[in-house]
Amino acid sequence: MTKNKVKICTQGFSQKYGVDYENTYSPAGKFNSLRRVLTIAALKELKVHHIDAVAAFLNPKLVEQIYMKIPPFIPKYGEGKVWKVRKPLYGLKQASRYSYLDISNHLKSIKPNPRKSGPCLFISTDCQSVTQNQSTIMTARYHK
Repeated sequence: MTKNKVKICTQGFSQKYGVDYENTYSPAGKFNSLRRVLTIAALKELKVHHIDAVAAFLNPKLVEQIYMKIPPFIPKYGEGKVWKVRKPLYGLKQASRYSYLDISNHLKSIKPNPRKSGPCLFISTDCQSVTQNQSTIMTARYHK
């Protein structure tokens, strides 16, 4: 049995600022933030978990209205038609920002607050985490 998989990517290089996107900034986790989280985990004997979000870019909804040409290997839809992009697909200039805002909002909802020392470092009394786009290191107290 043969399986064919395709990853659809947009041509983000053709996006125009102010038309297709406004903001692309997405912070990156600092090594010092990771070291801080792991040090606290060691001192407080906390469990350390690594979370790798599968298809993290496809979780949030896209606010901008973006259309893309249908790839030529999909003949079913006919020539000259377009798809409306509803999720921040790989290749969009703002995709990383949407991914960061999604994980950041989720972490804030379970109480860790971002630190001024690094917007990817979230700390509360029982939980610390460092996030980097699709990957998050999280520590928490283990309750039996």
